Amino acid sequence: MKKLSITLLLCVSMLMPLTGCNAEADTAIRKADDLFDSALEFTGLPVFENNNLVSSLNNKECCYQPFCYDSERIYFTNAKDGQYLYSYDGESLECLVEMPVHSLNYHDNCIFFLSDKELKNFYNGASAEGYLYRYDLSENKAEKLSDFIIRELHVNDKGIFYIDADENNKFTAYQFDESTGKGTPKYHSLSVHDLNGYHICFKPGEEKLEFYLTNNEETYKLPVKDIPRYDCIVNGKYYYRPQFEHSLIAVDLAEGKSEEIPIPNDMYMDDYTVFDGTVYMILDSTLFKLCGGELKKLEYIDDKLSFSVLNNFAYISHIFSGSNAMYTLVEFSDESDENVYDFAEIILNDDGETYYIKSIT
Repeated sequence: MKKLSITLLLCVSMLMPLTGCNAEADTAIRKADDLFDSALEFTGLPVFENNNLVSSLNNKECCYQPFCYDSERIYFTNAKDGQYLYSYDGESLECLVEMPVHSLNYHDNCIFFLSDKELKNFYNGASAEGYLYRYDLSENKAEKLSDFIIRELHVNDKGIFYIDADENNKFTAYQFDESTGKGTPKYHSLSVHDLNGYHICFKPGEEKLEFYLTNNEETYKLPVKDIPRYDCIVNGKYYYRPQFEHSLIAVDLAEGKSEEIPIPNDMYMDDYTVFDGTVYMILDSTLFKLCGGELKKLEYIDDKLSFSVLNNFAYISHIFSGSNAMYTLVEFSDESDENVYDFAEIILNDDGETYYIKSIT
């Protein structure tokens, strides 16, 4: 089974600039940087209590991002058909865009995505860059929005955001303006999160990066280890993988407390997600869930489905959360093309200890 070509040991300095930052960017975010000097100790914020908002769960930093959804359908990159954009309503498949797409984001009845019309390696999230497009579901039409390459696309109620870096590797979150086709620098960050007016950022130029939570009025120093990678926010908790540690950490943003979820040293963590309030992980192509602070292996059964050879000649990697189900990529060991996967639904059985997989493609 193939492993990630970009691992947690990926350092910030390894990524190269795309659109480039300049003196204008430094001037625009200098005010944000000044907030770090008055940062408070983080002990939790009431605004995150009982918070069911989600940020970047299926768009984690430095990961390939082939999935998004609305209340009725899911949308995904179909690796079996040119990495084209497909939709699925639980019964039928439909091809929406006939060109390779990735970094999918659903917002306001539109699918935003990136594409440079080249196929991408599913195991190299850092290489997933392209021009910005919008597919309008009501008009069934795709429109190119940017004339420059971007990466790490995030779309939310506040707008369209992406990450860029200059020649000194100052990673900056930009907001894209559809009227001008340009980006405006907002703050230094590796990823984009915007919940209840707060975002996560770091102070550049430091030998050791420190990360902060701010609403541009009050700023708090987050209690994170190393450099937080593959991060997301779900139900008031900030999940991340420390760059130099073999674990997953959850910071309760309402209480300020951290919980470390250890990963067995002899197992490789392919991906994780949070579904219906529970953390699920794929470790060495095996599905686990977090129960009472312990990882519990879920047994795969094949009496209901087509993948009877799972864990023998087929593997699961990547895991995504929809509104009513989880989804995964199924890789076959005898497949000559390393980027050909089956997109499938993970179906949990009522016993809470077993699951099976329903092929979609």
